[in-house]
Amino acid sequence: GVSGLQDAHVEPLGGGFLMVARAFVGNTPHDVVLTSGDGASWTSHPLPAGVTDVQLAGAAGALATKPSADATAPVATLLSLDGVTWNPATLPGNNTLVSQIVRLAPSGTLLGIAHDETGPANLVTSSDDGASWQFGSGLTDQVYSLITIGQSVFAVANVPGTSTVALWQSVDGSDWTRLDVTTADATIAPVYDRLGLFEGSVLKAV
Repeated sequence: GVSGLQDAHVEPLGGGFLMVARAFVGNTPHDVVLTSGDGASWTSHPLPAGVTDVQLAGAAGALATKPSADATAPVATLLSLDGVTWNPATLPGNNTLVSQIVRLAPSGTLLGIAHDETGPANLVTSSDDGASWQFGSGLTDQVYSLITIGQSVFAVANVPGTSTVALWQSVDGSDWTRLDVTTADATIAPVYDRLGLFEGSVLKAV
């Protein structure tokens, strides 16, 4: 087991689990990354030097931010898909973070939501395990949530060119079909809560 950790967040990772949490050395907090094959026994892994903040970026891995030696330069982004090996990740535009990463089957392509300090969250895609990212297609405006169920990926995102929020489905991350959230279709209903479409027991207007 693990003890003495705060703000612990866990995601599935392959056949096991990945945890990002906060630990303290004296009164100084620092982030830790642990992996487990069974959820009971956990192994802590060292972080790259200079890393100041680690976040879970979705079921595909963890994201770390590393300050640049040049205060005027962009913050470097490091991504790990296993909690052990960290590599630089290049994001498009002014984005510095990527979250809610999902892996499409069977292609292995990664999808995520990229952010900058002030702009909208954009759909991004990577075909090289997160080393480089490009803007995605189909959903070109604000994207709020991504999940995969079976062979499909679902997104909550604005209808392109509008502020209308809608639920979308895709099998390749490029071509998206808008779904009718008022339907009672049993294949759609299970994604509502996981995408944050419920407020209490009431379906939000999308």
